[in-house]
Amino acid sequence: MKITEEVQQLISKIDAMPEKVAEDIDIPIRLFTQTTALILEAARRDQEVLKENKYDISKLDEIELHIDALTCQQAIFNDVRFDNPETARQFNEEREEGIEIRYELLAAMGCAFAEDPNLMAKLSRIREGGSNADLIQDLMDIKAICESNLELLNTVKYEESYLERIPTLSKSLLSLLSKATLDRSESPEVRILRDKIYTILKKMVIKLSRTGLYAFRHKPKYASRYSMTYTPRGRKPKKKNTPKAETVA
Repeated sequence: MKITEEVQQLISKIDAMPEKVAEDIDIPIRLFTQTTALILEAARRDQEVLKENKYDISKLDEIELHIDALTCQQAIFNDVRFDNPETARQFNEEREEGIEIRYELLAAMGCAFAEDPNLMAKLSRIREGGSNADLIQDLMDIKAICESNLELLNTVKYEESYLERIPTLSKSLLSLLSKATLDRSESPEVRILRDKIYTILKKMVIKLSRTGLYAFRHKPKYASRYSMTYTPRGRKPKKKNTPKAETVA
C-alpha cells in the first residue's frame, strides 16, 4: 500500500517513542489487523450507540490511521527477497503456516503449563523472538518442550498434527531462507517499531472492543462484532492411508 504523509508522520512519531513502549506480539499481525478492521467497520456503523456509551468517536480515525501504519511497517518487516518468485511464494506460504502453528501451540502450552513457573519462563523467552530465523528456532523449541511435557500438554485440547508438521516445515523454511538475498526481519529497529505500533493500536482497539461489547450486551449478535477473540482457520487432519481389505473370491 502507498504510505500517505499522515501515516508517515504517525510512524515517525511512534519511532521517536522509547523502546519500552513495545510489548510482545501475541496475535499474528495479519489476523490482528483483519480483526481490528472488522471491529472498526462495525464501530463506524454504530457511532451513535457508541457515543451514547461515552466513547470518543474521534478515536475511530486514529485507529484507522494506526492500522495503516501497522500494515506498512509489517510489510517492511516481512521484506524477504529472493531471485526466484516461486521461492518467495513458497517461503511466504510456509512462513504463514509456521506463524499459525507457533501461535496455536504457544496458546495451548500457556494453558497447560500455567502452574509451572519454569515452563512459563521458557514460553516467555520464545515469545521474545520476532525474526524469520527466530520463527524457525521457536518451532523447534516448541516441539522439544511439548514432547518433554506431553503429560501436562495432554490436559488441554491441541492440534497434534501441528507437532508432527514442525520438523518438515522448519527444515523447509531454513532451506528457503538460506536462498534469500535480503531479510529485513533481522533488523531490530524495524521489529521494535512494528511492535510499538502494534502495542499502541491494540490498546486502542481493546477500549473500543470493551465499549462495543458493553453497549450491545443485550444484543449478542451485535456484540459479537466487537469481539477480539481469534478463531484459527483450522486445518483438516491428513487422512491416513489404510490398506483396503482384500476381496475373497
